[in-house]
Amino acid sequence: MPQNILLSSPDSNAILKISDFGLSRVLRPGEYTDTNCGTCLYMAPEVMLFQKYDGGVDLWSIAAILFELLNGYPPFRGRSNVQLLQCINRTVSLPFSEVVISKLRPDSIDICTRLLCSNPVKRLSFQEFFSHSFLRP
Repeated sequence: MPQNILLSSPDSNAILKISDFGLSRVLRPGEYTDTNCGTCLYMAPEVMLFQKYDGGVDLWSIAAILFELLNGYPPFRGRSNVQLLQCINRTVSLPFSEVVISKLRPDSIDICTRLLCSNPVKRLSFQEFFSHSFLRP
């Protein structure tokens, strides 16, 4: 789990917060950047490949963290960045834990699957993300 994930309290009502925005940047709609920074396990493939990207890569990172919170391990693994990218590109379906998958809400599986797609065009948009049933009570 990334070290910049904080919980507001030690109980079950804790709010998850992401900290350390020292390298963050605000992008306007339609604006792209190509800065490579972050932890590769939570980095969208286009960032790892030094391609231009938009704010949608943050949704990839959120989904990678969510996947790890649900399963206890990251969605993709590799001993190097090259192996990690190969794993991402070869993955047909996410490796949800057999122990927990039956206990997960279908919308949690759906949101992870729809955000951890190697093709950024096929991922959920911000509007689709915020409208997703996983985020609704």
